[in-house]
Amino acid sequence: MILVIKLTLIMSKNRRRIYIGTDRWGRKEWVGTLYPKSAKDKDFIKYYTDTLDFIEFQYSRYKIITPDQITEYIKVFKGKNFKICPHLIRHLHQPMYSNPQKLKEEVINSLSIYRNIPEYFGVVLIDTWIFKNVITEEGLFQLISNLPSDYSIVLTIDKSHERKLLDDDFFKHLNDHKVGLVLNDHTYCLAEKLSSPVIYFKVDAASPVNLEKMLSKIRNNVKEVYISVVGEDKAMVGEVLLEYLKLRDQY
Repeated sequence: MILVIKLTLIMSKNRRRIYIGTDRWGRKEWVGTLYPKSAKDKDFIKYYTDTLDFIEFQYSRYKIITPDQITEYIKVFKGKNFKICPHLIRHLHQPMYSNPQKLKEEVINSLSIYRNIPEYFGVVLIDTWIFKNVITEEGLFQLISNLPSDYSIVLTIDKSHERKLLDDDFFKHLNDHKVGLVLNDHTYCLAEKLSSPVIYFKVDAASPVNLEKMLSKIRNNVKEVYISVVGEDKAMVGEVLLEYLKLRDQY
């Protein structure tokens, strides 16, 4: 599970937006804490969008969202400062997409529906492993550089590829193409090597990293920071979320 809030913070005279949200509209464990005691399952999306401002859209990993679905979401989002942040669809690892042009067309197609709702379109999360059998690392960055310029992108790196985080060439690619990176409680210090406008932190609810410590690693040119809280204990995740909400009110 991923959790994200929006804060506004002034650091080094730069206005920076910090988001906290989740990949689901709600958990029953949050009723009585994050949500009212009277909340029913059908009400979770309303309370979520009233309280938070971001959904990491896991559904998009497996299917392309339809215009009808978008229409229904807009009814809930209307009048709210809320964002959908989709994952890139996972079927792109298939050999048929080894053709660069076909791959580019499919990536753009899978994201095109969100361009119809720019006011609700947030960052795009790309799991790099889906490309490992079809294009090289350099090809991935060429693909990203050819996407519409209004896409904000962060890459997720699985543990087997974390060694790349020590590679200066990899960071050069990220910074040259203004691409962000998902960092965890072990790698958050590497934020100081990123000059991309978007950075994404993923924090374990069982041992959350101090917020100020994380933010101290960020360069001044970073404009958006996503702080994600994850964990097996969903009640604990909700508690950490509430703590971040309290911290938000201090800025």
